[in-house]
Amino acid sequence: MRAIKFFITITSLLIVNGLNAQAGIGTQTPQAALDIVSSSAGILIPRMSTAERDAVSADLSELIYNTDTNQFEYYSDGNIWIPIGGSGSGSADGNGLYDGNGSLIGPTTVTQAANNLAFTSTSGSLSFTTTSGNIDFDSNTLFIDGANDRVGIGNNNPSQALDVNGNVEFSGELLPGGAVGSSGQVLISGGSGSTPSWQTAPSIKFNTGNYVEITDADYTVNVDDVVLRMNDLTTTRTVTLPASGAYIGDFIIINVSANSVAAINLINVVDLDKTLGPNQIFPAVSTKIIWTGTEWWALGI
Repeated sequence: MRAIKFFITITSLLIVNGLNAQAGIGTQTPQAALDIVSSSAGILIPRMSTAERDAVSADLSELIYNTDTNQFEYYSDGNIWIPIGGSGSGSADGNGLYDGNGSLIGPTTVTQAANNLAFTSTSGSLSFTTTSGNIDFDSNTLFIDGANDRVGIGNNNPSQALDVNGNVEFSGELLPGGAVGSSGQVLISGGSGSTPSWQTAPSIKFNTGNYVEITDADYTVNVDDVVLRMNDLTTTRTVTLPASGAYIGDFIIINVSANSVAAINLINVVDLDKTLGPNQIFPAVSTKIIWTGTEWWALGI
């Protein structure tokens, strides 16, 4: 009697349509080779570990659930198991995009061919995170060194936080240390490890002031002197520049005439032992003395 009741129960659950070679579970009108209908339970796919999966002599399109990776996998014609999804992942809207997290189980290449790949968002973020690897866009056009937190543009071995190989064009403000600076200021280096700063450029005298000619005599430079010409020196003469004062950016040009036979000693000029002689300076060549704000420097000696 029990055997008859078991047989009746099984046949009430499993309906076989022999004419169309269809079987139904939970339905008397199967619409496919196997049609399972239930509103209270699902179907359990064979579950196994990766080692157990690899021991299976699989057929094309065989389906399992991998308990090591928490993913459904199917056997492809490339003789490999391909994951369908992962824990918390899946296609929420049916268009093949994930709405959760997933993991790559091996090297992966996406071939776009002529197809565009675009990311759009109204408020979400796109994040690439690597702690020791690199991110490379278009063979070093933009290279991110994740191990050293550096970015290279035009190179794949950046040595600074931003390392650019090529010309740089930008519009907008340059803000060292967040400082915008003022119109006309110049950027001055603060030395190694220090932020450069904006400073007011010294005012330079150009072709203004006094043109002075001295014949075979010593001379003390005045603040308004611009050009000093020493003529016909028969003995060493001394040119003295003020030791201090408001001379920032001012300059003196000293010429020595060709028929001079002696030298000129420069006083208060770095370095003090420099002299100008007829073999060093000719009418077509000048020496420029520049006040730096703390001392005079001679250029062209």
